[in-house]
Amino acid sequence: MKDRLKRIAWLRRIVKRGRIVIEYLHDIRHLNRHMLDVSSDPARRQYEILLLVHSLEKGLSYRNPRAFGFEKARELARLLDALPTDERHSTAVRMALGALSAWLDFHDDRPDDSPTTVETVRGFLDEWEARGAQRLPAGVIIPEAPSDAAFAAEAFAALASTRHSIRHYGPELVDDEAIARAVAVAKTSPSACNRQMVKLRVFDEPEQKRALYSTLLGTGGLDYETGRYGVVTYDASSLTYYGERNQGFLNAGLFTMTLVLAFHSQGIGTCLLQFSNSYAAERRLAKTLGLPPAERIAVGIGIGNPVATSPVPASVRKPTGEIFSVRTEG
Repeated sequence: MKDRLKRIAWLRRIVKRGRIVIEYLHDIRHLNRHMLDVSSDPARRQYEILLLVHSLEKGLSYRNPRAFGFEKARELARLLDALPTDERHSTAVRMALGALSAWLDFHDDRPDDSPTTVETVRGFLDEWEARGAQRLPAGVIIPEAPSDAAFAAEAFAALASTRHSIRHYGPELVDDEAIARAVAVAKTSPSACNRQMVKLRVFDEPEQKRALYSTLLGTGGLDYETGRYGVVTYDASSLTYYGERNQGFLNAGLFTMTLVLAFHSQGIGTCLLQFSNSYAAERRLAKTLGLPPAERIAVGIGIGNPVATSPVPASVRKPTGEIFSVRTEG
């Protein structure tokens, strides 16, 4: 009977659309439970700090910046002072201290703008530094251009065009140091308001690795024993409002593409594995992997040393003219 029902086209379409609605309802529930303005996760405070840090840095980077950010500077100082002791040594906190210092230096040349706030921030920084707090060099920088732009463009084109999804791995596992080097490059990817909500999590524990390999789609033909497997996740508690509901996947995609190119630059092969599973399957896998409740899985990844003689799909790309267009008036 089940097979007969599957052959009824209109019924299949109704069931498919119903399942789509159910999956989106699960997504809605997860987002409502974990977004920044409702989350009780301690990470929420760190994301709030990063948002204010980015706002101050962005203001400092305007072409002709004027006095700005007095309320945000006060709010940032307030957030830092309210932090529990064990949360006061994070990267976000050290970035905040650096951003406030840069903001203060900028406003020292504008003594009449809001002297009370400026002196309050100065006193705040003096107090924290007296307690031994360390800050990172935040604020603004002048980016360096490649020393040879033409060579850099040619080299990047060669790097990107020779990357393929690699499924056959040699006997030697990729070590943690190589993975860390790739992540160090990938973390420079664009991140919404520099919240850095994305993580790479690799699993070597046998039960977790098997669960991951069995749940991800597209693992057929992938070498299991000689590959290392993981997921790229994003933290839903970093998102601030409904308009950002897709930011997690966007940020994960930006990070992941840089990551696989960074692996390729080391001669390491990767294969991105779709995570097109149901919400229930994701939660079961997340529980097995020990992921925090607010983290969502964006994509899976296999990592291994390529076998030089192994074929890969040609995967011919569309002509550029079918992808790139410019809309003009008229």
